[in-house]
Amino acid sequence: MAPRKWTGPLGQKLILDVNHLRARTGLSKRKAVAQLGTQSPWNAWEDPETLWQGYKVARRRHGESPPIPTHADESIIAQSTKVAANRPTIDTQSRARWMSSLQEWGKETKRLPACMSVERADGIIKRLIAAGWRWHDQLDQLSVHMGRRIHWNGRQKIKWIEATIDRLTRNPSDWPIPPSRRGRPDVTVGKIESYLRDVGRAHKQDIAAALGILDTTAQTTLCSMERAGIIVREANGLYAPMTEGAKSVDPTDKAILDALADGPATPAELRARIPGKTEAAITAGLHRLKEASKAVLTHRGKYGKYGLAGKATPHVYAGDAIDQALKSGSKTLPELEKVTGKKRGELWAALSRKEAKGEVIKACLITVGQRGRLAAFASAASARP
Repeated sequence: MAPRKWTGPLGQKLILDVNHLRARTGLSKRKAVAQLGTQSPWNAWEDPETLWQGYKVARRRHGESPPIPTHADESIIAQSTKVAANRPTIDTQSRARWMSSLQEWGKETKRLPACMSVERADGIIKRLIAAGWRWHDQLDQLSVHMGRRIHWNGRQKIKWIEATIDRLTRNPSDWPIPPSRRGRPDVTVGKIESYLRDVGRAHKQDIAAALGILDTTAQTTLCSMERAGIIVREANGLYAPMTEGAKSVDPTDKAILDALADGPATPAELRARIPGKTEAAITAGLHRLKEASKAVLTHRGKYGKYGLAGKATPHVYAGDAIDQALKSGSKTLPELEKVTGKKRGELWAALSRKEAKGEVIKACLITVGQRGRLAAFASAASARP
């Protein structure tokens, strides 16, 4: 057959069938042409080399993605390129899965209202079925592809699906997921997922240090993984696998509890007792243990100390100590110092705040024969009739 034959509709059909086969199998162009040569109607050429040369001529003329030809030799057009009278539909299970995914992507967020009604989701699915009639068996690959794009939010995924529908409407052979790196699982996601499965749960600083990735990369990827439902955030900076988080024990928390068994310690002392832990990991671990009532603050301030709950004496704030002392009646400042054990400056600051809030009443005592006045305080609640 003359080479100019491949510059017309026949060549366009050959390119479209090769693209369709490569999208399904991942074959190279040469192997895809060879495989087509064994199928009807392309096996009309006994010499596979003739078909390959014809493909090269057609590609030079029409490019990689030619439009669907409107006229061609019906005896040689592949049946897969003809639009069937009754276009296939996806099964009920696949439709329900698509409906669920679309509504999840379009759900209400902190910043945006819900944008995906049942009617809109159903319309998108119907348009996708109509546009992707040649790819009926592979439509679920689009959902898998979107699941791997963890850095995209729901609105971006919806926009991509609608763009894909428009793309397939223009050219049903233009499958949007070619055999390339696009759509493959994220390498960093795989590393983090494997690490969390091994250790149970960990702080983001420990994850970044263990995997040798940047803190910003770890933070972005962890947030995207949480949004995609791959992992769960149990506390500030603490992440765990979705299925194992409830059963796991954080290694940093356990190390802190073991270190506090030797006695109360400051965060700096804990870092010295627990090699390999960052300042952020220790701080987050102490916060989690306090919230869980497993550790208590024993001394506040710049060099605050922490101890095990039930074994160490917890720190009592000056305001709480004053409230407890005034339950037995009004007291002067020296009496409050003796009862609470707090320093004069700390008591004055707390009393001033309470007086401004109307929680205590201040009175001045004058002693005959002595210079100056002595301040006395009473609880405002006890002073009410």
